Amino acid sequence: MERPAELAFAARQGIFSDMAREPYLPSGLSRAQTRKTLASLNVNIWLRSVCDTICAGTTFVFVAFALALGVPKERMGYLSSALGLACILQLVGLMLSGRASNKKRFVVTLAMLEPMVLIGAVLLVPFAPPAWRFSILALAMFAAAGLLHLTKPLTEEWSAATIPAGLRGRYLGRRLQVLTVVTIGTVLIVGFLAQRFDTENPIGFGVLMAIGGLFGWLALLPLRHVSLPTLSAESQVSIADLAGIWRHGPFMRYLLGLLIFAVPFAVAIPYYQVFHLDILGLDTARIAVMQTGYLVTKVAVSRLAGRWCDRYGPRRIMLLVAPLYLLFFFMYALARPGLAWPVYAAWIIVGTADSFYFVAYISAIYSTVPAARNRSAYFAVLNLGMLGFYALGAALAVPLVQSLREVEITIGSWHMEQFQLHYLICALVMLPAIGGLLLFPSKSRRRPSP
Repeated sequence: MERPAELAFAARQGIFSDMAREPYLPSGLSRAQTRKTLASLNVNIWLRSVCDTICAGTTFVFVAFALALGVPKERMGYLSSALGLACILQLVGLMLSGRASNKKRFVVTLAMLEPMVLIGAVLLVPFAPPAWRFSILALAMFAAAGLLHLTKPLTEEWSAATIPAGLRGRYLGRRLQVLTVVTIGTVLIVGFLAQRFDTENPIGFGVLMAIGGLFGWLALLPLRHVSLPTLSAESQVSIADLAGIWRHGPFMRYLLGLLIFAVPFAVAIPYYQVFHLDILGLDTARIAVMQTGYLVTKVAVSRLAGRWCDRYGPRRIMLLVAPLYLLFFFMYALARPGLAWPVYAAWIIVGTADSFYFVAYISAIYSTVPAARNRSAYFAVLNLGMLGFYALGAALAVPLVQSLREVEITIGSWHMEQFQLHYLICALVMLPAIGGLLLFPSKSRRRPSP
């Protein structure tokens, strides 16, 4: 006998004919609906990756655009912080979605506004007075990020409720492979196009970002014709639900472990592309080649990462690859103008580590979030915790980098200045941060269900 919730969901979606032919999975969707939904989510993620590869706040296009606008390199951390602080709007999105008569339409419609704001901002800011550009760019990017965050917990919960539990690691590993191939193509095309632009003229970089925003809008079209899982369609979140999350031990231990492990990255990420463009003097084509090496490494390792995550669990996998992140930061401390090969090597190293990290990270989320009515609230708390933490780290990184402006250290032939010292500090902080991985979930070794 079908559960009442499934029958109600089927009636709303008009899918009783599917119920007659195929049994329902725990998501409340038939196998045919599950395949179609997963395929549409894949296309959404792949197209969205084009937008994020071009327009995200730490990409070489965005950083080149900001530097061309006249933003001081030390202040890039404030832009990253503004993007992170927009995560507070996830709570607003959760409350509004609970009152929406059609949750899927609410998610898709609201999400379509984000790329429109982004496109308008990057095309208009170059024509603003120079003294106003930084403030206008920060406010516009905050607004665009806020619109994205209004729907982010709902789309993540949508994906989590659809993926069959026994296939998470393998499915995520294969999805990551295709996602990486799409990203490689985007990085190479954009890198060689951006090389032709005047580094002091932001208009060309703004047009590139507008094209990326268009892909962000196209990414939402596949979601208009797929089914929402029962749990996602009927989820309701209240303030009391958010308070109850703090008593869920597995999830809170996982979140705490993530925050501890993220400490060095929170202060390092805003300055990767600043280091490449302004300190090492790399052009965008060379950065694209470097990132392609990183992405090819991820493709080569991702399927292995998925199998190992299913077999050994997220905790063991992350403890195995954590020393690679330590080496990554040390390689940045070694690099200097005229000696860029350590940075190229660093991205090959971190490509291997990230293949395991992203599969373990997502698999751990799905294994610690309970199948409850307020499921999407867990994703909101996770995103609020992580993005708020990264926003705080980016803001604190600005005075840290500024304090190192006049500092120089020489050890033999190893000479370190402002940004090399910054990444050496990140490497030293990485040592105790690895302990946060002990709080990741670990599961027994078992064969996944078909």
